[in-house]
Amino acid sequence: MSEHGRREVPPDVEAALALIAAIERPEDRARLLANSINRAISQLHRLARDEATARKGSRDWAAWAKLVNASRNAVLAASMCREVATAIGTSAVPTSPETESP
Repeated sequence: MSEHGRREVPPDVEAALALIAAIERPEDRARLLANSINRAISQLHRLARDEATARKGSRDWAAWAKLVNASRNAVLAASMCREVATAIGTSAVPTSPETESP
């Protein structure tokens, strides 16, 4: 399988993303994209955690353990994206020191 083939997304997922991309209001588009990525990364993290547990002591355990760590970070980032995207258009947008203006 080519490198490009390994990075392909199923046609149904591509179609769903195209539907979201066609949503007119950017606030709605951002919310739906953030919700979608949050769900996807949660599934990836659960899979990685389950496989790392099941493969403890085997040759490929380290790769699954690395995926657990990487996906855990992604879960946190996706959760913040979902929180911010949900709040866009309201006065409830969370701020952090990096996003506050002086």
